[in-house]
Amino acid sequence: MPAVPGGDIRALSALAVVQAEVAAHPGVVTGGDGMYADTARRITACARIGAPGCPLREPRFHDLTGNGKDEMIVGFEDRPDGGSAADASLGLRAYTLDHGVAVRILSTHVRPLSVEVAGREVIVREPAELPGYENRSVYAWDADLRGMTLHREEIRRVRPATPPAG
Repeated sequence: MPAVPGGDIRALSALAVVQAEVAAHPGVVTGGDGMYADTARRITACARIGAPGCPLREPRFHDLTGNGKDEMIVGFEDRPDGGSAADASLGLRAYTLDHGVAVRILSTHVRPLSVEVAGREVIVREPAELPGYENRSVYAWDADLRGMTLHREEIRRVRPATPPAG
């Protein structure tokens, strides 16, 4: 990506940033760069966010690093090749500007009930294996690692246990 004059990440196209990431890591399905081949093809073919078939969601902007400038948070539907929407997860990425160039600081795949930003933390709520519970993962900026890391993970009860019948 070219450098962004003025240091405002909002000047970048979220689509162009994710397309550059796909181009830089062709064929990678797992790990921080991973996405299914069909997802990568759909992102590459995407003309604009919101167009039919484009898996990217509109970016959100929040100061995650504490430097007083916004970072870009982008999500995309990532489903197995030939899979349905029910098989999909959400690819979640965050980018900051480092010397005017976009640098990824968060990459994860989730099956969220919600994704929220509170202060400088990204909070993901997902269904848990146990009925009546959910997983809550909190990602926070780690200045030493220069990225968002899993800061806290909890399993929380979301509804009271059902009393036995009879």
